Amino acid sequence: MFYPLNISGVEQSIRSLKGPNDMKRKELESEKRNIIEKEHTLRQAATDEQIERDHQLAVAEEQRLRNRLKQNNVDPSELPNLENSLFLCKKRLNDIEKDISRLYNSYSYLRFTYTQPYQGFDPSLIHGLVYELFDVIDIDSFGIALEVASGGYFAQVVVASQEVSKHLISHGRLQRRTTFLPLNQMKSRGSQNIRQADLDQRFGRNKAFCAIELVTFKPCYQDLMQTVFGSTVICADTATAKVVAYQMHRRAVTLDGDIVDPGGTMQGGTRKNAGELIKTCQSLKNLKAETITLEEDVHRIKQKKETCQRNSEIIHAHEVANRRLKQCIDLLALTTRQTLMQELTTLKKAYAELESSIKRSDGEIAELGKQEKALKHKVKMETQLREKSKRETEAELKKWTRELDLFQKQKQAKNKLYKDIEIDLKAKDALLGGFQKDIDDAKVNDEECGTLLNRKETEFIEISEEYHSQLRDLESKIQAKKDFERKVEQIAEEINAADQRIHKCDLAKLKRSSKLKQTYEKCNELKEYINCFVAKYPHIAFSDDMQPLSSRSADDLKKQLDRLKDNQENMRARLNFKAAEALPRTHKEVSLYQEEIRMISRRRIYLEEIMDKLDVTKMHVVENAYKRINKEFDFMMNTLLPESHAKLVPINPNNIADGVTIHVRLGGVWKESLTELSGGQRSLVALSLVLSLCLYNPAPFYVLDEIDSALDLNHTSNIGYLIRTKFPKVQFICVSLKDGMYNNANVMFTTCFENGTSKVKMSMKSSKVKNVSSANISRS
Repeated sequence: MFYPLNISGVEQSIRSLKGPNDMKRKELESEKRNIIEKEHTLRQAATDEQIERDHQLAVAEEQRLRNRLKQNNVDPSELPNLENSLFLCKKRLNDIEKDISRLYNSYSYLRFTYTQPYQGFDPSLIHGLVYELFDVIDIDSFGIALEVASGGYFAQVVVASQEVSKHLISHGRLQRRTTFLPLNQMKSRGSQNIRQADLDQRFGRNKAFCAIELVTFKPCYQDLMQTVFGSTVICADTATAKVVAYQMHRRAVTLDGDIVDPGGTMQGGTRKNAGELIKTCQSLKNLKAETITLEEDVHRIKQKKETCQRNSEIIHAHEVANRRLKQCIDLLALTTRQTLMQELTTLKKAYAELESSIKRSDGEIAELGKQEKALKHKVKMETQLREKSKRETEAELKKWTRELDLFQKQKQAKNKLYKDIEIDLKAKDALLGGFQKDIDDAKVNDEECGTLLNRKETEFIEISEEYHSQLRDLESKIQAKKDFERKVEQIAEEINAADQRIHKCDLAKLKRSSKLKQTYEKCNELKEYINCFVAKYPHIAFSDDMQPLSSRSADDLKKQLDRLKDNQENMRARLNFKAAEALPRTHKEVSLYQEEIRMISRRRIYLEEIMDKLDVTKMHVVENAYKRINKEFDFMMNTLLPESHAKLVPINPNNIADGVTIHVRLGGVWKESLTELSGGQRSLVALSLVLSLCLYNPAPFYVLDEIDSALDLNHTSNIGYLIRTKFPKVQFICVSLKDGMYNNANVMFTTCFENGTSKVKMSMKSSKVKNVSSANISRS
C-alpha cells in the first residue's frame, strides 16, 4: 500500500494552494477599498448634463432607424459586403462553369441535354443520371471497384416511367444515344441479396463488402441501386473474390478492379485511368450542387441589394445617426465622470474575477481535505488489518509446525517400509526380465503382422475402389446400351408403322385403279352403243336436248362423268407413287443401318478401351513432367533469388490435371498467393517457371527482350549464369542493357551511332567461338 505517500502529496497540495489563496484574499481586500474610494469620488464628481442628454437622443435615434431597417428586412452590418459577396459568387460560378465544361469535354457521355417534348412537361419526372443519385462512402478505397461493378450504368438516365422515356426519345431532341431506366419498372431482388454480417462471419472484417452498402442514396432509389450494385460483392483480394464467385455464385470485383464471374471468366490487369470516371462523376455532382447553392446566394444578395436601394434614404439617415452617436460617445469619454465610471467598471470586473478564483481555490482545498481524511481513515483500517493478519499468520505457523513434526515421524516409518518393498521389487525385476524378452518378441511379431495387415487393407481398398469404378463404368455403359436399344426399338416401330401405311396405300391404289378401269370400259361401251344407234337411225335428228329412255338427261350423265374424272384425279394426286416405289429400298437401308449400328457399338467399346489406356499413359507422362519441372523450378528460383524456394502445388491432390498453383518461400515463410509478392519477385518467379518449362522440352532457340529491365545487377548476373550453365545446347538471343548479361554471353552485338548512321558490331569470346550457345544483343 502507498497511502502514506498519497497523504503527504495531498498535504503538500493543500499547503501549495493555501499560500496563493491568502495572497488573493489580501488583494481582494485592497481591490474592495479601491472600489469604495472610486464610488465616493464618482458621487462627488460634477456631471455634464448636455453631453449626456445628446448621447441619449443619439442612442434613441439610432435605435429607431435600426428598428425601421429590421422591419424592412435590412441588416446594416451586411451593407458594406453585398457588392463584394455578389462579385465573389459570380466569379466562383464562372470558374465552376469552366470546370464543368472541361469535364464534359473529357467525358461527353456524362452530359444529358434535352428540350421539352411537349408543353407543360414536368422536369421533375427526370431524376437525373445514375451517378447523380448516390454518394460513395469512401471513394479513395472503393472508387475503382464500384466503377467496375456499375458496368456502364453511370451515364444512363433515370426517369419516372416508361411514358417519360418514350416522349424524350420521340420529341426530346436528344444529343446522344441515351439509355433510360424507368423507376416504375425497377423490381426489387431482395431475395438474392447477401448481408454484410454473413460476409464478415465467413471471411472476417474488411475482406468482403456488399457493393450496395458502400453507397448512400434516398430510399426511393432502393430498387434502382439493387439493379446497379445489388448482386456484386467487393473483395479485398483475388483469393476472396474466387471464393465468392465460385462457391457463393456472386459476381465479385476486387479493390484493384479485377472481375471474377460465377460463370468462370476472370478479367484483370492494369487499367488505364482506373477510378478516374467515378471521381469525375463525384466532382460533377459536387460542382452542380455548389452551382445551385451559389445561384441561390446570388438571388438572395440581389434581393437584399434591391431592398437596400428601396430603403436608401433610411440607410443614409441611419449612417448619419450612427456617426453622431460615435461623436457623442467620444465626447462623453472625455468627461471626468465617464472616466471614473470606466475605471470603476474595470475594478468591479477584476474584483469579481478574483473573488471567483478564491472560491474555486477554497473548493479545491475543501476537496483535498476530504481526500486527506479518507486516506487517513484507510491508513488506520489498513494498520488494524495488518495486525489482525499478523496474529492469524503466527497461529497458522504454530499449527503447521506441529503437523510437520507428525509428518516427519510418519516419513521415518514409511522409509523403513520402502526399503523392504525395494528388496522385494529387485527379486521380482529379475523374474520379469525373462517375461520382458518374450513380450518384446511378441511385439515384433505383432508389428510385422500389423504392417502386413495394413498393406493388405490398402490393397483391398485399392481393389475395392477399382472394382466400384469399373462397376460404375459398366452400369453407365449398360444404361447407354439400354437407351440405344430403346431408340432402335422406336425406329423399328416407326418402320413397321410406315410399312403398314404403305400397304394400305397400295391396296387403295389397286382399288382405285380397278374402279377407274371399269369406269373407262363402261364409258367406251356407251360411246360405241351411241355411235351404233346414230348410224342405225340416220333419219333421226339427235340434239343435246333429247332425253334418254331413263329419267336422267345426257347433261346429268356428263356431269356425273366429269365428277368421276375429278375424283380419279384427286385420288391420283393423294397417292404417293414414289413412296410405294421406295418401300423395298427403305427396308434394305434399315437393315444396313442396323448392321452399321452394331458395328459402331463394337468400335465404340474398342475406342473406349484405347481411351482409358491413353488416359493412364497421359497421366504418367504428366506426373513425370510435373516432378521434373517442379524440381527445376525450385533450383532456378533458388539460383535467381538465393535462400528462396518455389514449388507447383496441385489444386486437387488426387488429379493433377485439374491445375496447379504456385507457392513461394521467402524468409522461411511460404506465400500461397502471388499477390503477396513484389513486382520484381513476381518477375523472377515467372522467369524461373518459363526456364524450367524450356528445360523440360527445349526449342532450338529463344528470344528474351529486356527481361532484366526491372531487376538489379545481381539478379541479371544470376539470369545470365543460369542460361549459360543450364542450357549448353540451346541458343538464347537476349536483348539487354546491363553488364550482368554481357559477361555470360558468347557472342555480343552492339549498336552505335557513327557519322549520322547506326552501325552494328559483333564481338566473340575467343575461348568459345567454336561452341556458340547464346547470343546477346545490346543497344548503346
